[in-house]
Amino acid sequence: MNEQELPRKVAQRLEEGLETIPPAVSRRLRTAREAALARIQGGEVLVGRSPGGALAGAPGRFLDRRLLAPALALVLALLGVLYWQQAQRVQHDYADARDADIGDFDADVLGDELPVTAYLDQGFEVWLYHHSPASEQQ
Repeated sequence: MNEQELPRKVAQRLEEGLETIPPAVSRRLRTAREAALARIQGGEVLVGRSPGGALAGAPGRFLDRRLLAPALALVLALLGVLYWQQAQRVQHDYADARDADIGDFDADVLGDELPVTAYLDQGFEVWLYHHSPASEQQ
């Protein structure tokens, strides 16, 4: 097969299959051909939606569901990562504050004039319960 026979055979095969194409597909092909020719010639073509829902030559890539679903999944994943990082930061800050409070309490107990054994005495706990501001309100 040489270079001149191939285009003729391709054209012949395309012509043979022309009768079997449904009318809706034929309209879409005609609209796409007109849009391509207009683009080549520099003219504008008004292109609408075909009954099948596909855009025939219009720049509607951002409205395509095949691109919208992964983009939405990516945004949701990023929001999930941000939420997790914020939760980790809050938990870490809470642990630091709790450790600081325990350290302050230990420093207060050890630096107080009252001996540590007084805090361990059962009588001190009873005395503290009866003399605390919460017991005076009852």
